[in-house]
Amino acid sequence: MTVCPSNRIHQGPAFVLCLSLALGLSPARSPAFQQKIIRKSAGVLVGSATKRIEPQYPAKARQQGISGRVVVQVTIDEGGAVTAAESISGPEMLREAAVRAARRWRFSPTYLSGVPVMVTGEIIFNFQFDGDRVAGPGGSSQPLGRTVSANSPMLLLSDRQRRRLNRRLDSAAPVEVMSGDEQPSSIEVARATIRSSTLYQESESIARSSPYPRSKYAMKVDILLINRTDQRVVSAGLEFADALTGDVFYVYPNGLSIGRGKRCGFQIPLMLVQSEPSHLSVRAVGALFGDSSIWGAFPFPPPLKSVPGQQPHNAVDSTPELLSTIHPNYTDEARRNHVRGAVRLSLEVGPDGTVKDLQILNSLPDGLTDEAIRIAQRLSFRPATKGGGPVACQINLDIEFKGG
Repeated sequence: MTVCPSNRIHQGPAFVLCLSLALGLSPARSPAFQQKIIRKSAGVLVGSATKRIEPQYPAKARQQGISGRVVVQVTIDEGGAVTAAESISGPEMLREAAVRAARRWRFSPTYLSGVPVMVTGEIIFNFQFDGDRVAGPGGSSQPLGRTVSANSPMLLLSDRQRRRLNRRLDSAAPVEVMSGDEQPSSIEVARATIRSSTLYQESESIARSSPYPRSKYAMKVDILLINRTDQRVVSAGLEFADALTGDVFYVYPNGLSIGRGKRCGFQIPLMLVQSEPSHLSVRAVGALFGDSSIWGAFPFPPPLKSVPGQQPHNAVDSTPELLSTIHPNYTDEARRNHVRGAVRLSLEVGPDGTVKDLQILNSLPDGLTDEAIRIAQRLSFRPATKGGGPVACQINLDIEFKGG
């Protein structure tokens, strides 16, 4: 223990200095510095998440048709764990589910001058119905509640950007695209017309929010469907295919009412895609009827087909084994359009089990490709082995989006 000279004890500042030396304290280790808390915006905070948990839609709220946005304020410790979560706005019946989910999130540690610090910010959850219904016992049906994180950093279009895009699309010349229907079926696409525009300034904002911007075009689609069945159609499954890239994605418009033998037109008001929209074809692949029965690929699309030459061949004793859990999030645009499908990626998994490189083999619209890339970059694997040791290996991985 350090002993202060007796003739100095009566002097306050010197005594404090000696006491600090005796206790081994230093300015860099002071409690005030260690407890410093910085605040992050919602987009930046969610972008640093390493584990995301989506809330379960409360059954009572679902039955009563309650939906809305819940804002949860969280405090995150130096290691990235949530130490406190409190709902600050949103429907009361949804708040507990949002808080429970937020407490299970994990984040990358935040450093200030090389020292980990605590963080505070907001996570915003959207609880809303997508209109799908699933048959229950005795043929009854009830709507499924869906929920996604609204402040996903992959794609955030402001209302102003959406209005500007819509004005450009309204003034664009319509182009009729091919129908993929090879022969008459229960539900047919009689006509599909697309108006498109490049993203221009909007692409700059998307590029700032994602290191891998994929969407280059905006499009508005007008579709006319024919119901050749004897039942009323309330929702349909549409397959969009790109003739040049081979990309496939699905859209499930709800709120339809097409009587037997009738035609009905509807519109997809805004969708962001990766390649020239005029290269697309569209066909009906599924439908939901008024009595909750279904036809074709409904409510989920079929899995992606393997393409010859796509599947890598590796001379290894064992292939990589995925150790991470995949929880993809929907962007606002993809949720509005009811987009479903899979992003297929070709991954190079290194000897340490991390992803070293990736290529896109099948993309999805509305920022979902960006979300799949974000997930893939953080995946961990048990590496491939050859001759008893870990080696690099190339694999294909599908990240599925089955409803948001």
